[in-house]
Amino acid sequence: MFSTQCNGYTIFPTHASRFSTWHFVRALASLRIQRFISSLGMETQYCLQSRVGRGDQKPEYGSISTNKISSILQKGNENEEMNAGVPSSAGEAVATSVVEHKTGSSSSSDASGGQFFFWVPGWAYLVLFILLYSANNAVLSGLMARGYPFTICNIMCIGNVVGVLTLFPVFHRQLRLAHLKRVTPLQWGWMLLGCLLSNVLGSVAYLQGLRLTSVPARAMTGRLESVDFLAASACFLGDRYSAWVQANALLTVLGVVAAVLYPVYVQHHPWEGMVGYSFLVLGGWGYTLSLIITKKYLVQLPVGLLSLFKLAIGTLLFHLLSVWQHGAMDVPSLLPFPSLYPSSLLRTMLWYAPLFVTSTQVLWLRAVKFCSPSVLSIGMNANFVVTVLMGGLILGTWPTTGEFVGGAVIVGSIVSGITETVVEKRGESVVEDTREVAEEEGRMRRRLRCCMAEVLARIQEKMRKFHCGTLYGSESEVSERYELFVFKSICTYLIKYYGSLK
Repeated sequence: MFSTQCNGYTIFPTHASRFSTWHFVRALASLRIQRFISSLGMETQYCLQSRVGRGDQKPEYGSISTNKISSILQKGNENEEMNAGVPSSAGEAVATSVVEHKTGSSSSSDASGGQFFFWVPGWAYLVLFILLYSANNAVLSGLMARGYPFTICNIMCIGNVVGVLTLFPVFHRQLRLAHLKRVTPLQWGWMLLGCLLSNVLGSVAYLQGLRLTSVPARAMTGRLESVDFLAASACFLGDRYSAWVQANALLTVLGVVAAVLYPVYVQHHPWEGMVGYSFLVLGGWGYTLSLIITKKYLVQLPVGLLSLFKLAIGTLLFHLLSVWQHGAMDVPSLLPFPSLYPSSLLRTMLWYAPLFVTSTQVLWLRAVKFCSPSVLSIGMNANFVVTVLMGGLILGTWPTTGEFVGGAVIVGSIVSGITETVVEKRGESVVEDTREVAEEEGRMRRRLRCCMAEVLARIQEKMRKFHCGTLYGSESEVSERYELFVFKSICTYLIKYYGSLK
């Protein structure tokens, strides 16, 4: 009777009621391997549970079943090949990087303004963001329909001013002098170019297209932004996408083309909406190129610095443009709000900017932090349908026949994209489960090898006691010597069999 220590765990206790060396010897001498494996599995499970019960150390995994150990020994080299072929769990890196490109930074813990409403689940942030983001198109279209003073320039100027004032308390920690010193002059230049593309070209073209078309048209052409990003990332970043993703992009393009050409070639309407669609497509490319710049050159910068810089530069440019349009360049103040902007515009922007500029930024960052990439992908794919519904509920502008035809094709691409996300998620789950099982089996094999080595050392020590100058002895001594020899041979074989495992 003896006890063996392996990696801090007592494998063979000294209590005869639990287990004994004679049990192992009898099982191995009669070549009853399964009984030996079952005994080892039950004993290891008992020792792990007893060690946890004493509060010494938590186990690396749960209770070890007898079938698990049996399957490990029976599979043999098949498990070795499976261990070598299991990929690492980097499947979500691509989806997470796409989310980081939307925010402009790989860290959003500090960008979201602390632990606001920490009890709210991640999907709730995503739902609120989709509702506000979808309603923004209808609200802007309704404001511009009123005419002056709700012009594109005035809306962008006052909206950016209020956005800067309300976002500053959220991102003020990222505007410290230490963070600003880390930004190189080249990065400042790329930030300025990205601001001109997104907050100037993209925003002006988007609002002009929204003024000339409808909310459903904006929702459909907005789907082209994902296609633009795929094309731009393939050209400038060298990204490659699967055939499924390319097929979804082709369906999206066909849906937009059908919505634009159906009234012309089927209903024989004039090409009156082409100018508005052109502005929407131009605005989408402005956003896309700004996103490519952010991904390639600015991904290490804090998201708060990027957001406030774009809003501040946009505020300055639109304000100068507004002053120039009013012929008030001689005004000494750079912010002549009383003379340039009526009180009705200011009152409207005081609720519009916090709701649709500040809140959407914070909600999106919180959703990115607490939602998985697959949930984010499904939510953003469903944004198209929600935008169309918001346009109908707020403004009463429902899609036309051509937009219904094109929208049906786009919905097909959305369903295909969601299906792809679900299938990839299941595949990643299967790979992750397979990897965890392989790692657990590897740990079990290493522990079993350690146990066999310890047992073999004890057997060799005990066999040396029989070498006392004679090859013969009593019948019980010869029997025990033979059984120990068989036990030693089997242990040696098992150690060599699993010796190549690391």
